[in-house]
Amino acid sequence: MKPGESYLDAARRELREETGIDAEIGPLLKEREAVYAVARSTPARWLEKYFLVRCGSRSLIAKHGWTDEERSTIRDWKWWSLDDMKKQGSSIFKPDWLPAILESVVHGVPPSSNPHPRRP
Repeated sequence: MKPGESYLDAARRELREETGIDAEIGPLLKEREAVYAVARSTPARWLEKYFLVRCGSRSLIAKHGWTDEERSTIRDWKWWSLDDMKKQGSSIFKPDWLPAILESVVHGVPPSSNPHPRRP
């Protein structure tokens, strides 16, 4: 997040930068706290909020907003259907509960309030 930016503002900006998609940011689906070391970065504590964004399955992804790190680490992307996510298994998704939370949205069932507790 940038100074003075809300989570909602950051989500809108990141969506636009990383996909080129300018869509309405929907409801907050999940929050979590974790420690990560992404690519070549130093481990850091991340406080994450996951929002629902609806867009067309044929929306084109634009790479013009990617950072050098994203250009060097992202090899490919694709749109996944819920069925394909479930067939593939959750282990390839980060976080691994993404297929389950998508399924809760598709079927209109609120996601579990805390299926994976926060880890300090």
